[in-house]
Amino acid sequence: MLNDPIEACLRAGGVARTRTLRRAGVARFFFEEAVREGSLIRPRRGIYALPDTPAPILHALSHRAMLACSSAAHQFGLWMLEEDSPESPHVWAHPDRQTTRPLACTCNCHREHPVGRFTLTTVSALQCLVQIASCCGPETFLCALESARRRGVLSSAELIELRRLVPRPVRVLVDFSRSDADSGLETLVRYRLHLLGIECLTQMRLPGVGIVDLIVGDRLIIEADGSTHEGPARHRDRMRDAAALALGFVTVRLDTAMIVHDWPSAEAAILSALQLGLHESPFGVRVRAAV
Repeated sequence: MLNDPIEACLRAGGVARTRTLRRAGVARFFFEEAVREGSLIRPRRGIYALPDTPAPILHALSHRAMLACSSAAHQFGLWMLEEDSPESPHVWAHPDRQTTRPLACTCNCHREHPVGRFTLTTVSALQCLVQIASCCGPETFLCALESARRRGVLSSAELIELRRLVPRPVRVLVDFSRSDADSGLETLVRYRLHLLGIECLTQMRLPGVGIVDLIVGDRLIIEADGSTHEGPARHRDRMRDAAALALGFVTVRLDTAMIVHDWPSAEAAILSALQLGLHESPFGVRVRAAV
């Protein structure tokens, strides 16, 4: 027999049922001893976890539940606009099963019927997005959805199923979503401009510049810069802007603070650029005048 409960639990992904450990060849004595020594945690009867298991997962397991909604989104690596409160994680429990959730618990418990393939600790990506669609704002849902499509955690069939499952007003966001958005910041800018009636080209490659986030009109580049655009990356961005200018493009750069916390200033800058005609090349102006 293996008799190493730590290794067996690690192979199972960090959290395992009793029967999983037994099938791995671990005698009950050894994983019970590991709990006594503190090298394993037992969040509830029949479930064992490594000590470094994230607290929200242990919280969910202790309630006979699993991570859900925005809390599960982080497990899938999705970009989230709204941050969870550590004291109030989102969990899901089967609607037909009793939970051990105490009355004083502050977690947000979802109880809808399951969809997609779950793990021991987390709902499916499909269920996660369905929950976000009902629980969070439209921008948060769209950012999470485009992040899921970009990361490949949602199949084409699941995207179709998602559209069927979300509330009717949200379906337009599923149709609007893309799989090539480089970040949630880019998603926010594109969606907010769309609401203003301003359409963009996305993820366009320019010679000598590389791929840019958004292009409005013929030549106005909008770049949504996150935390990865600091330090040496900042210099590379300026070099890209110079190369784009040499091609006749004008670049407006927006950082996280402007997009998330001061959108009116960002919107005013973009609208001013449009009013000045910075999005139109001389050739584009002539073409539109001739139509």
